[in-house]
Amino acid sequence: MTDAPASQLSDWRKFAHGSIEQLDRAATAWIDAWRHATEVFVYSSNPAHVYASGIMRKALDAAGANVTAFCDQAQKLAQANSSAECMKLQTEFIQSLIASMQRQSVGMIEPLGGSARQPKE
Repeated sequence: MTDAPASQLSDWRKFAHGSIEQLDRAATAWIDAWRHATEVFVYSSNPAHVYASGIMRKALDAAGANVTAFCDQAQKLAQANSSAECMKLQTEFIQSLIASMQRQSVGMIEPLGGSARQPKE
């Protein structure tokens, strides 16, 4: 990262930050649109629709959290001053990403487990 002139590096960082912010806004708008689309199922009397909308909401929440995490990571990487710092940031990010994915997957499966345990009438 040190072989480029400081002004050129600063310009690239500004470009990266702008691109990351644009991606974050676009992804947030897309996820919000899907959230609104799934609200149709919330008022359904069909239990399958209620469970499906719950799972969809959790999936959209997870997607939103993941987009935010990826954008935050990209911002940090754009500010890194060395390859070693990039590697350290990326290693920490991957560790937190794996833990987050485990929590999210358990959270999405829980509603299904609860419905399977409910007695049939």
